[in-house]
Amino acid sequence: MRSFTITPEKFFDKAHKIAGLYGFGPINEVFKDYRRMKRTKITMHKKPTEAHLQHLSLILRFYFERALHTYEYEPMFLFHSNVDKDTKSAVTRSKKPGDTYFTLTVVGVRDSYAEALLLSCASHIFRSLKSDAYRIRINSMGTADDSKLYFSKLAKTLRKVKKNIDPACQKLLGEDRVCEVHPRLYAPEHVGVSEYITPTLRLLSEKARQHFERVIEYLEAHQLPYELAPDVVELTRYGIHTAFEINDEHSPLYARGARYDTLPYHLYRRKIPTTSITITLPEKAVGTHQPKSRPRKPKAFFFHTGETARLRSLGVISQLYEANIPVAHRLHYTRVADQLNDEARSYPYTIVFGQEEAENNVICIRKTDTRASRMVDLTEESLQTAREFLKK
Repeated sequence: MRSFTITPEKFFDKAHKIAGLYGFGPINEVFKDYRRMKRTKITMHKKPTEAHLQHLSLILRFYFERALHTYEYEPMFLFHSNVDKDTKSAVTRSKKPGDTYFTLTVVGVRDSYAEALLLSCASHIFRSLKSDAYRIRINSMGTADDSKLYFSKLAKTLRKVKKNIDPACQKLLGEDRVCEVHPRLYAPEHVGVSEYITPTLRLLSEKARQHFERVIEYLEAHQLPYELAPDVVELTRYGIHTAFEINDEHSPLYARGARYDTLPYHLYRRKIPTTSITITLPEKAVGTHQPKSRPRKPKAFFFHTGETARLRSLGVISQLYEANIPVAHRLHYTRVADQLNDEARSYPYTIVFGQEEAENNVICIRKTDTRASRMVDLTEESLQTAREFLKK
């Protein structure tokens, strides 16, 4: 077995750098804007009791405040951590040292790209910390109606086999906390009980099935290791569609996340798609610090055209990063016109990844001012040559 020495500082530095590659920004920058533009108070109808949802509720509050101020519902891609000197104070006032965590959040993206982006970024963080044997365990709870139907059937099933369930689970079942009971039913002490449980994937509606299949297509296009895990569900009642976790038996790192589309309405009576994942290092986070270096502005802007290219785009920017070619992008948009905003024209180079490029496993590097272009194979040797070309 390989030995891992991952300190909170090393974990944060790697995660901070890679999160920027995938388009995530530190939450402290957003909250500075929030304090400046705040005019209308958004009423919170109910406060979540779970710690990770409390952080998420603050992010959602800002999102709706900003929308009232700017009349825009532009998606947000944010990260925060309890070892980051800047972002810690933005989302929590807790001074108790706990496990080191790094949270990635996507607000405002309805399709499966949100899950794909989070899982791609989190997987890249695992790889950067030499956690090469990681695996994504993924499941779908379906729509809100699908989830309600599933837990209703599960509660009826568990009452029939109540004698085979331990007292702790029986207590949770009596308190109608079926979400928390579910993952425990797959533990060794409940051998035989899981046989009576119908997997959630068998109860999905057509809409939910299409959403989940699309997430799987992204994972396969990026060649990320995954397995379908019927025991993985969101432990609160706010999760719908996809729930996922990442772990490695040879590494202390683990991650867990889900899509929380019902949470914003529960808190603020407003609907907006929300997805989040938290990577945890089981080591006490004592003190805070800042990243060692600020990322430089990339020289190239990356965009995709076509369905095949969009599926593979996350894998391509990962390859470019490995070749020391960081790029800016707006990959969450499907249309080229939406990806190429005014900021895209400020980059000296543009990297095009279309349907033809995806089929031939190449990228097209184009100079923004002269439109001169060259095709580059997506191989390590060719990308090193491309890096020299971009320095000119």
